[in-house]
This record gives sequence, C-alpha cells and structure tokens, in this order.
Amino acid sequence: MKSHLVRWHKEYSDKGLVIMDFELDPLDRLKKAAKKGNLPYFIAHDSGHKASKAFGIKAYAAAALVGVDGKVIWNGFPANKVQKCEEMITKELEKVSEETLKKIAKKPEAKETKEEKDEDK
Repeated sequence: MKSHLVRWHKEYSDKGLVIMDFELDPLDRLKKAAKKGNLPYFIAHDSGHKASKAFGIKAYAAAALVGVDGKVIWNGFPANKVQKCEEMITKELEKVSEETLKKIAKKPEAKETKEEKDEDK
C-alpha cells in the first residue's frame, strides 16, 4: 500500500482528484488488498503494460498526474517528490468547476468488471 496515495485519495478525491494506480502485482493479491479496504482508489492490473505505455511510465512505482484537461502534467516517482506532487495537485484542483464537483459528489461506487466476477467463481 502506498500511504501517500491513500492520503491523497482521502484529502482530495471529493475535490476532483482521481487516483489511478497501475499495478503488476498478482491479481489475487490486489483483489485481497482491495477487499480489505487497503486500496481505496482505482487500481488497474497492468499485466500487458498498455496503460503504462499510454502514460509514459517506464518503471515502477511510477505515477502520472493528469490535468483537468486530460493531459499529463507530470510523471515520475511520487514517493520521492511528495511535496512537489501535492503542490501540483492543489494547483490543478483549483481549475475544477463547481459543476464537476457536483457530479463527483453523485458518482456511484466502482464495480467489478465481468472478468473479475468470472475469476471469483
């Protein structure tokens, strides 16, 4: 579990921050952690490295900060730059409109994909 990601999720998700954690760990390990509530943000099992390539991630544990316009504003290793990342997050969240915040407040909980449900059987 990445404590800074959990903290950012708790502090900023209601303000518009969406955390996407791309993991290579075994899928069963990720499912167990998610069910325990240790991973409260979006987790993608990136075994094919498609998401990593799309965001320009070349090594783990890397992250990308995507601006409100959908463009990557930073990528790297947040554990080494927590303060810098928090400053960028705060600055970017100032751009989020009131209308978007209202939609965020109404968003439904994430659901398992069909593939995940089939694997649990």
